[in-house]
Amino acid sequence: MKILDRYLIRQYLLGCLPVLLALAALFSFLTLSEELEDVGKGFYTTRDALLVTLLSTPSLVLELLPVTLLLGSLFGLGGLARYHEITVMRSSGVSLSQLASPVLGVAVAMVVIVVAMRFYVIPDLELRAMQIRAKTEATEILRDQEGGGYWVRTGKQLLHISKLMDGRVLTGIEIYILDSGKVARMIRAERGEIKPNRKWQLSRVESYDFQQPRLVKTLDDQLLWPSRLSTRQTESLVVPVEAMSSLALYRYIRLLDRNKLDSHSYRVLFWQQVSQLPALLIMALLSLPFLLGLQRSGGLGRSAVIGGAIGIGFYLAEQLMSHLSTLLSISPVIAALLPETLMALLTWRLLKAAYHH
Repeated sequence: MKILDRYLIRQYLLGCLPVLLALAALFSFLTLSEELEDVGKGFYTTRDALLVTLLSTPSLVLELLPVTLLLGSLFGLGGLARYHEITVMRSSGVSLSQLASPVLGVAVAMVVIVVAMRFYVIPDLELRAMQIRAKTEATEILRDQEGGGYWVRTGKQLLHISKLMDGRVLTGIEIYILDSGKVARMIRAERGEIKPNRKWQLSRVESYDFQQPRLVKTLDDQLLWPSRLSTRQTESLVVPVEAMSSLALYRYIRLLDRNKLDSHSYRVLFWQQVSQLPALLIMALLSLPFLLGLQRSGGLGRSAVIGGAIGIGFYLAEQLMSHLSTLLSISPVIAALLPETLMALLTWRLLKAAYHH
């Protein structure tokens, strides 16, 4: 790697780090304030609120990365423009593409990190956070240390789930219905799918009634079981949809489609995750026209304000399109990619103008 490339990458990262820390601290504080409102409900404590905030921070950081890459470039490389170092580079024959290469390299590295985090880190962290939040229901969910899976007790029902499949499908389900401290009935199902209104669709079901003089066994291919778990407890048993990797989310969408269930909201989330990857590249390149304009105008503050407004506007546009897609049944692909497409067109026009200047 050239010395110039290393220097530009170093300055870029030095600009990104404080921006990321500041944004993460701000949004984490907002998350903590929301979690503290639940302290005192059930078994939920202040320590739990702090831990949930800490576990949620990595996912938050990934959402803030596109804005960070834009602002980080303005603050990190903006100093080079302010002290005319970029002017010297351009006068020495350094082209716009050579200036963009290190910036684009950092953005590509961020894409790899985001994909790795979403596949291997975020699901476990978010699942743990949801399990801690479930303490507000005054019912703890315990992990089976020997055989794996989870144990949950609610009212007169004791539930055991062996494992999860594709992030959202429960397998190896055992339900024990208690009466006067004894097991009155047991239901065993090979798998279960969570339906709306606290309903679980159980498949390949065996039911045992212990209250009869002789043990009665019943077999059913399908059984709709009214779960007594609250929505929050149910969510804590599975990987939250927002935290699933793109591949796991895609598989879950296919599962819903095969069962002729509504998958629109999940498609919106899927395309949001996919669209974030090009957004990282676009936002990184968008900073270059500002830097080239900065070396002529000398207004670092002005460029930072404009860049910040564009970055925040882009973030809000993504959130708005996500909600509009769900409310108005807009195509998830259009809703997710429209902000990125507009930003890509803006970046192209600004880069083209900077190149011909």
